[in-house]
Amino acid sequence: MTMRIRPWNLALALMLAACAGAPVVPPAPAAAPLPPLAGTRWVATAHGTDEPQATPRLEFALGGELHGFTGCNMLSGHWSEEGGEIRFSALIVTKRLCLGPGAGVEEKFLAAFSAQSTGRRSATTLTITSPQGARFEFVPAATA
Repeated sequence: MTMRIRPWNLALALMLAACAGAPVVPPAPAAAPLPPLAGTRWVATAHGTDEPQATPRLEFALGGELHGFTGCNMLSGHWSEEGGEIRFSALIVTKRLCLGPGAGVEEKFLAAFSAQSTGRRSATTLTITSPQGARFEFVPAATA
């Protein structure tokens, strides 16, 4: 009895032989999920002044409430997070007269932060970006 090798059997045998010698590469580990945003506090990074009283800050409270400081005035609003993107409601900002270094900081902050702005975060940064491209960065606040 003669054994006949069919072309597709030969092709399958060659592919299996080629795969047998290939190194096995493990899949890349998945990035650890970020902890919940609710209950976190953030302070601005390089914002144009070294005065701590003019440092903007944000607090993402439970229930989607947002509280913060622009460098001169207080703010409040609401936030939500979906698919890694943070969205904001219309912000309520006090209208205190702002003189000194806080005025410039607040101007930069409000240029980046509005109801149309979005936020993205990593484990070490939070970046707020306006539709026009203005950006403002924060880092997690030190726990007291």
